[in-house]
Amino acid sequence: MSKEFPYTLTPPSKIINEISRIANISIEEECIETNQKLLSRYSSKDVVAVMDIPPYDRALVDGYACRSQDILYASAESPVVLKLVDKDVINEGECKELNTGDK
Repeated sequence: MSKEFPYTLTPPSKIINEISRIANISIEEECIETNQKLLSRYSSKDVVAVMDIPPYDRALVDGYACRSQDILYASAESPVVLKLVDKDVINEGECKELNTGDK
């Protein structure tokens, strides 16, 4: 037996307009030069870089690299033991320590 939703939902546009009115802020979209003061401003669109820096895949956090097949069924109850190696190619049953920024 399904129950009816007991609340009335407000459209997002109405909420944005009301918050803008109460907080006395502008939510208008405008183009500005990047040399202007940008503190306390928000971008209405995603900012996307045209190139990666550095220009290669890298580790975003410290951790370990391993083959997904080797840990597919690993869990706290059924852990998998891997051999820690220090080489570029990781074979079956091996893992490698990575530091932030490593290739």
